[in-house]
Amino acid sequence: MTKKNNFTISCIIATHNRDALLKKTIDSILKQTILPDEIIVVDNCTSNKTKIIVEELSKKKINLKYLSHNYGGKGSSSRNIGSLYSKSDYLAMIDDDDLWKENYIEEVLNFLKFNPNTKILYTWFDYILENEKIVEGKKIIENLKSKNFLIKNPGSIISNLVIEKKLFFTLGGFNEAIHPSYDRDLIIKAINRGFKYRVLQKKLILMRNQKQVRDSSVNLDNIIGQLKFIRSNVSIFNMYIYINFILKTIYQLFLKYFKNV
Repeated sequence: MTKKNNFTISCIIATHNRDALLKKTIDSILKQTILPDEIIVVDNCTSNKTKIIVEELSKKKINLKYLSHNYGGKGSSSRNIGSLYSKSDYLAMIDDDDLWKENYIEEVLNFLKFNPNTKILYTWFDYILENEKIVEGKKIIENLKSKNFLIKNPGSIISNLVIEKKLFFTLGGFNEAIHPSYDRDLIIKAINRGFKYRVLQKKLILMRNQKQVRDSSVNLDNIIGQLKFIRSNVSIFNMYIYINFILKTIYQLFLKYFKNV
């Protein structure tokens, strides 16, 4: 494994029955101006078709691994497993339906080169719609307090997260009981323990915004996961945040089940 700027980086992709989108995601990684040291695809439904796609792409002279498990359909489990198999210094996460712009890894490595003490790094992102139109996404800012990650996501998504592997395991990895906010739960733990995240202020991610099931889709399991997220961070919640969460949940359920009635 060749080191670039003294750092190695693994790309971790959790996938679940999205073969067409997964192929596009991997293609966006293979087109990087600097390739990651390894790509680890973790399939949580053990699809032979997905395995074949990964094996075919692995012939393109890239260190591409396929892993599978039957621990349920949650991306947190897949990402934790992929991280265990990583041999790199840093973990770069991406959803199986999102895209990296071709200079993503290069920009990340250059940032780490000039900011070698960075443990957690976020970039900015745009949305890519079903018609391929690009819409501006959120721009996360540095030095937010942990409470800013509770109810309203300030722009932290899986696909724009890079974290030092050693710190990832120091924090215990993703809490698999908290779904879908396990990534925000992780950053809250990091901030509360005195670790700061940095922001690379460039739009380097295309997050797909289309009619499909995502980790964050509104359903009963995810609402239960959100309640566990609240319980996990009860020390920094207040009554305003509780009420805000309840109203937001009711509104999301209304949009999902009653809007077109």
